Amino acid sequence: MSNPHPSVLHIWNTAGVACTLAKWTNKVYGAHTDVYAMERHNRFGHFTYGELCLENDARFRYYAIQKMLNFDIVHLHEFDAFASKIRKCYPEKPLVLHYHGSDIRGRWRRKKRYWENADVVLVSTPNLLEGAPEEAIYLPNPVDTSLFYPNSHPNDVDPNSALTFRHGAVELAQELAEKHGLELSVFSRDITFISMPDVFRRFNWYIDVKRVNGVLLCRSGDSGSMTGLEALACGLNVINSDGDIRWGLPEEHRAENVVKTLRTIYVSLME
Repeated sequence: MSNPHPSVLHIWNTAGVACTLAKWTNKVYGAHTDVYAMERHNRFGHFTYGELCLENDARFRYYAIQKMLNFDIVHLHEFDAFASKIRKCYPEKPLVLHYHGSDIRGRWRRKKRYWENADVVLVSTPNLLEGAPEEAIYLPNPVDTSLFYPNSHPNDVDPNSALTFRHGAVELAQELAEKHGLELSVFSRDITFISMPDVFRRFNWYIDVKRVNGVLLCRSGDSGSMTGLEALACGLNVINSDGDIRWGLPEEHRAENVVKTLRTIYVSLME
């Protein structure tokens, strides 16, 4: 490989994306990658790789700044208010700012003072490019297929069993389940990340519907939610908010393929 993989420190861990990227970057390239986030924001147990800070926000920022000294690139997830401090402390260090959803949806103009500090701005779904600066890049959400994989005994699963989560659109999920003759189970969002694969493998369908601030998400032409992608990886049929059905995890969302795309971005920043 002509260019070695740069060392990367991920800050924050929205939806477990940072941990998945760091884990698979190390797995595919043997690169020096790490993740640093706060324990009190690890409510659903998404943190599976790296180091958690047990102290307050101020101490977290202090320690994070110190850690950055030992890495080529800083990859900041969601926590865009930290970008200006990072740029002030490390004016020459490449900074990647990665948005994941409601942290930026409809807020590009308002948040310009944050994202303009970054060398590269990434978004996790195509619909987040609406209103984005021209140079923003869509990076597909990575799914860790070492955790999310199909049931080895699919015949043990009721073919009409379906699940959804309470994301502000349960009534729509119920309509879609009824339309397809499915028996729907509705879960709250208190299931830990590490338990999710086993939950998925008990069902044959996932209804991927979500409403945030009155806006219906997971529509046709979009990549769907991270949870929907994980359900696909576990072999479930997935119905989106528009009633379209998907099968199989798209190759672009397999973590090993996402980190290959990300590597080209990282290497370009070091040239």
